[in-house]
Amino acid sequence: MRRLAGLLAAVLLVSCNSSTSPYGGGGGGGGGATPSVGIQNFAFHPTPDTVSVNTTVTWTNQDGTAHTATSDGGAGETWDTGQLGNGASGSHLFTMTGTFAYHCSNHPNMHGTIVVK
Repeated sequence: MRRLAGLLAAVLLVSCNSSTSPYGGGGGGGGGATPSVGIQNFAFHPTPDTVSVNTTVTWTNQDGTAHTATSDGGAGETWDTGQLGNGASGSHLFTMTGTFAYHCSNHPNMHGTIVVK
């Protein structure tokens, strides 16, 4: 049990310190970190973001206005974070491989892509 607790603590530490982008994006793909996409200046950062299958991606709004991360639909993964105010986050677990486009339903000019390998 202690070994499991130590392993979980190590994973959390890596996750909390894994950001490689000033926008909170981490690039994905396993390694224990939860990939994140920042929403700032009416844009998603990073995009595209590449993650491994069975990875949860979290979007965090760093703008002063509400945004969403909403899948474009089609075959495969679909999601909608709902309205995310400043500082709010929403997540989706990607369970299949593919390239998944998404947008902000409030601002049609905002687009992003998640590549799942």
